[in-house]
Amino acid sequence: MIDTSAWINRNIWINSFGERVVREGLQKQTSVAFKANGDFAGGFSMKNPRTGDVCHYVLITGEEACVCLLDEEFQIKQKYDLGKGFNPQGPFQGASLGNGQLLMGAPGMPMLWGFIGSGFKAAIKQESSLSLDFDTVSIPDGICVSWQGRVVIAARDALFFSDVLSPRSFLAANTHRTPGLVYFMKVSQAGQLFIGTSTGMYTVAADSVYAGEILQPVFQKVSEIPTHNFFKSAMTSRGPVTLSERGIVNTSSLEPDELLLGDPTMPRSIGEPNHYINFKNAKILETREGPLVVMTPESRNFISNSTSNRTVLAVKVNEKQGFFSWWEPSKTRPSVNQSLFSRFTNGFDFQGTLYDEDGREFMMTNNMILTSYGNTDEFASSPVDPDEEIEQEGSRGGSFVLGSIYGSVTIPPPGNPVVRYVVTASDNVGSYQYVAVRGVAKRSAPLSKRVPTCDDNISWFDVSPSSVTTRYYEKTLQSLKHNFSIRTQDPTIEIGVEGSGFRLGLSEVVSKGPGKLRYVDGKTYDYQPVSII
Repeated sequence: MIDTSAWINRNIWINSFGERVVREGLQKQTSVAFKANGDFAGGFSMKNPRTGDVCHYVLITGEEACVCLLDEEFQIKQKYDLGKGFNPQGPFQGASLGNGQLLMGAPGMPMLWGFIGSGFKAAIKQESSLSLDFDTVSIPDGICVSWQGRVVIAARDALFFSDVLSPRSFLAANTHRTPGLVYFMKVSQAGQLFIGTSTGMYTVAADSVYAGEILQPVFQKVSEIPTHNFFKSAMTSRGPVTLSERGIVNTSSLEPDELLLGDPTMPRSIGEPNHYINFKNAKILETREGPLVVMTPESRNFISNSTSNRTVLAVKVNEKQGFFSWWEPSKTRPSVNQSLFSRFTNGFDFQGTLYDEDGREFMMTNNMILTSYGNTDEFASSPVDPDEEIEQEGSRGGSFVLGSIYGSVTIPPPGNPVVRYVVTASDNVGSYQYVAVRGVAKRSAPLSKRVPTCDDNISWFDVSPSSVTTRYYEKTLQSLKHNFSIRTQDPTIEIGVEGSGFRLGLSEVVSKGPGKLRYVDGKTYDYQPVSII
């Protein structure tokens, strides 16, 4: 059997049984008519402590910038105009306290105050309820979080701590300079306050908030890795992470570990390689499963061999299950005479995430609010209630989700076999399976000088009884035999399945002679049969 645990997943999730399944499609959940001429720039969800209902706060920028309060059905309850030409510089966040008060804003916009689920207005400072002997300061704009019964605002190189249960009262004595410019501030699941600055990642001890009216926060440096701009760090279940050149790095300790993202350089037939030069030019957001890294086209950070229609790609990391997969929308459906079908015409320019009272997550792009629902990446409106009757697959239009896995099969020398057939398994009866086998050329050259072939060798079948000649059944999985005749030193194999929720697997890869001489380390070896099963 082939070990595919290290293979790359594209649009693939792992179910509770450890099987690979094609991710669900994204369905649009709200109309964009109320946005006027603006774009979604951020948002968050809050649960009303009095009613238990979840409401959404959405920031819209552009010619008519505003903040909208939406109910659980995404209907507008309040719209607060911010003025024309407004453009925030950082994340839009909210800080809620136990009594239901909410303070929200972003760097570059005025803070707003209200009660969760009720009306809100511009936040104006209040005199301190703790002591009249200290002066209060105006409420600054910046990143705000709730921590230990207080609201903390990070504005450039300073932290502002509010009074207990009074988010609009900030004592001048509770303003403290930070060691560097602050671009990230979040509270971990353990209650630690993490601050990402231009000089590294810091924490503030929780016991400093119990020192009395005047706080004396102690900044403890936990990582030397700096946060050099907004949207470059995010909080995860394991602590904060920061974008690095090759992926994301854990910045909760002085000895961080790095998770490498991106595609390895190898021949591709199903879809295109996603070569990203420097992930520091991307932006990172938070989801309930893990960090979401978004590659924006403005960074001009893609190297060659991309299509002219490429817009935005994203990769989502699932921390609990230990895998990550690319989100790549495609509007071009593959056909039998078409080998290149990954053309990106609708990018996932994610701006934030929302959630409902059932914990279902919604993804915000610059002009849509989407959720995992149905079989296709369909941007027409669909019901919010997942229990409503679902139409037949494909009746909504849109493009079917194509999930794929790919990787290389290492063949020890002196083997140089001919790949004869590949057996795959899936339960997507009535849709497509794809298999591509590619190798390397210039067998007379040393391994260090190998170059990829230019020809694609790809096999696809409509998985229906009328077109399948060889069928095997394993429980509910249906296996297909894809015949090839490709001689290669180290084959690259790709397997694709079309349709959300379908399982995908690789049963076996069989190679048989005749083989050919293989050039390794300056020596030529005679061919010997090598089994890849």
